[in-house]
Amino acid sequence: MKCCFIFLALSLSAIAQAQKSFTINGNIKGIPDKTVIQLRNEDLSPTPLATGTVIKGMFELKGVVPDPNVYLLTYEGNKQRLPIFLDNSSITIKGTADSLAKAKVVGSAAHDQFTKFNTEFDPLFSKLSKIVKHINDGKPDPGGTMRKDYDKTVATIQQKTDKFVSENTSSPVSAFVILVATQLNTDVAITEKRFNTLSAEAKTGYYGNMLKQNIAVAKIGTVGSDALDFVQNDTSGKPVSFSSFRG
Repeated sequence: MKCCFIFLALSLSAIAQAQKSFTINGNIKGIPDKTVIQLRNEDLSPTPLATGTVIKGMFELKGVVPDPNVYLLTYEGNKQRLPIFLDNSSITIKGTADSLAKAKVVGSAAHDQFTKFNTEFDPLFSKLSKIVKHINDGKPDPGGTMRKDYDKTVATIQQKTDKFVSENTSSPVSAFVILVATQLNTDVAITEKRFNTLSAEAKTGYYGNMLKQNIAVAKIGTVGSDALDFVQNDTSGKPVSFSSFRG
């Protein structure tokens, strides 16, 4: 019986290790044989996360992603990029070379949520871009209609952000969504409130840590926030910390 327990423990350990890596099996029709295909995030590293060779449209990519993050599937000779919100899952990709950006990605819960975000938010951000261009080009805005439409669209994005985050509190994509929303929201209290609804795991991922840092920086000097501590010598040359005056 003891041997069985040992075998079971080893099996569970092997499964846990396997779950800490990703495997992507792709089938992209139209890519020439022997084409090198890569997963990249140049903000994180100049070298690819994973590299593979295409044979008859098929390829395999393997590796480990430290934290769920957005990586681009790319290959030389094609300007299109396929964004993947990558986690350590078994993923399949199917599509065609002439519409790589629309390839179907299956097997990653994080990418499913990322796709949902893009579907809901992309039309709104596209609308904002057109309004901003119209205003920046100095075109007429009778009655401030464009400006009002801009404010209304921003409000819709903020509402959808709250809804998305509340429905996906344990998802690393929610931290990403909050981070995107900060571009249209300068109120750190709102950002912090959203951040605090996230699970512990979502708070400590790549985007969660970035949010935490942004909130800390934004709160510096605001009413009610802790002042930065520093040390300076007094008139006798003795170092004195600012925090020693607390109270």
